[in-house]
Amino acid sequence: MTSGNQNQDSTPNYPDDSIQFGVEPDPWWMNDGKREFQVGRLVWVFLPHMDNDPYAIETIRAKSTEHKEALVKYHPFNVKAAVKYDSFPVAPLPEYSGEFKCVYRCKKRPAMIVHAGGPEIPNELRRNKPRRQTDPCILVAPFYGADEGGQRAGFSPAFVERVRRCEYKQFWWDILPEVGWKTDSIMRLDQVQPVGRNHSVVDVTNYSLSDTGLLIMEQFLEWFCYERLGKNSELGYFKQEVSQLEYLC
Repeated sequence: MTSGNQNQDSTPNYPDDSIQFGVEPDPWWMNDGKREFQVGRLVWVFLPHMDNDPYAIETIRAKSTEHKEALVKYHPFNVKAAVKYDSFPVAPLPEYSGEFKCVYRCKKRPAMIVHAGGPEIPNELRRNKPRRQTDPCILVAPFYGADEGGQRAGFSPAFVERVRRCEYKQFWWDILPEVGWKTDSIMRLDQVQPVGRNHSVVDVTNYSLSDTGLLIMEQFLEWFCYERLGKNSELGYFKQEVSQLEYLC
């Protein structure tokens, strides 16, 4: 049960068993053109596939006269494995005690900002210290396409239906404007990840949740993070209505 094809700037016909349906005719997504780092903003960013085991990089040979090239070996990551270092440093792969490098498969995908990060730290408080220690990060939750077919695993229709009805606190169903309102998407709150608050690594869109959308998303995040869900909240009321509908069916 999905909306029909829409143009990118229209509002989809949300199914009547989705919480988005209840806020119509108010918009769920708004094209405000601000492109700001704020909670509820839709962004595109390269994120790792968290379900895959990472690989560690181990330098196996470097020349004493050449510090820009080396042979390396990839091997499955193991938290109990000892960190090995080559006897010669390699400029592109600096090595520090107690650290080693992991490699993940990454893909550019849509995500929602769920936290915009803290304030900038004054330069006098971080003078002579690496900026990475205090540069602000945003927290984003990735979206995954729900459709099955081709090389896409997708999700089963029965599972998508349950997510659309807000049955699982770690999954959120939606239809995204940046993909032309053409497919169901599922956001994973249990894969919230930090990303640098920088336009060079985050493609910020014109779209953000409306005030009503933000209110409901805040309730959903509180349910996910703290397992608190007020019966009189918009989300709590929706879940009661859906459960009654299922009982009647």
